[in-house]
Amino acid sequence: MRKYILPPLESTVTVQWSTRSDFSIISGTEELTDMSNLRCQVDLMQGRRYYFRACCGNLKGYGMFRASTPSSVIPSTWREIEQKDPRYGESNNQLDQLIEEVRQLRPGSEILESTGPSQRRAQRKKTTIKQLFTAASKFQKNLK
Repeated sequence: MRKYILPPLESTVTVQWSTRSDFSIISGTEELTDMSNLRCQVDLMQGRRYYFRACCGNLKGYGMFRASTPSSVIPSTWREIEQKDPRYGESNNQLDQLIEEVRQLRPGSEILESTGPSQRRAQRKKTTIKQLFTAASKFQKNLK
């Protein structure tokens, strides 16, 4: 006696979205194969109307597409609905102006050209740190 194990019927859901109600131009398609998670994330442009439809399919083929309810959506934000300005819109402009004023008052070339005593001191410290770890250093002798 032989046993034949048939593979499980694979069901899929195909979701399509378009900016036209007749779906003459399809903006995107997503095929969902995991029936335990029927979610998909799509990137939509804010303020543009989108239409969605879906159909189910298996090994024998796909069924007819069904329109979503509601038939279309327009992605937006609460700020857009209440006609409020973006949160950081004006403050970003003010910050950009301040940065530009600082750049004009203090050009970057002056900083690079100056070689003051602090830079000379930093170079000396660097060489003394290197000297601490040489074989003839007093620092190493005192550590023993």
